[in-house]
Amino acid sequence: MRPRELPLVELEVAVAEPTELPFKQYAYQYLYLAALDASQIDQAGQYLREYRDRLALTPSALQANGWLESAFFAAAYEHDLPAARAFWEKAQVTAHTPADTLPRTEAARARLAGDAARTQAQTALGELPKTLDPGSARLYAEWLADTVRWADQPATSNVLLQPAGTAGLCASGSARA
Repeated sequence: MRPRELPLVELEVAVAEPTELPFKQYAYQYLYLAALDASQIDQAGQYLREYRDRLALTPSALQANGWLESAFFAAAYEHDLPAARAFWEKAQVTAHTPADTLPRTEAARARLAGDAARTQAQTALGELPKTLDPGSARLYAEWLADTVRWADQPATSNVLLQPAGTAGLCASGSARA
């Protein structure tokens, strides 16, 4: 099931509870994924901030995924390389960090910086079948496949093949002035 197909009403009820429930941050994580999958980028950013604000409630071995997801979103959708770098630096990768997360985040950062992103995107695509969340894997596979196509194009034509949510970037992948 793709994130946008999740029972959103139940997740929204869970996050509306006045008390901080032990797993409330995961409801925000799934709302983020659902909004991102539905191309509701502003809403996705709000849910990701709520999730990130609760990362301290997550066991430290699992927190890297939240920081790396924040770095990915900052690079791929907010086009904010300094924020992506800051989130990246907070991540302490452990054995519990999903294998696709690092190369996917590296691909987003590289693309925004105008660097080669093909290798990282292909590596992440190869790791997606191992993920515990096949629905989100489909969302990320689409972004990664678009990034591979983007990387394969001459720099002058990259502006035409930008992944969803990257409007406003110039051909090098950096933000337009």
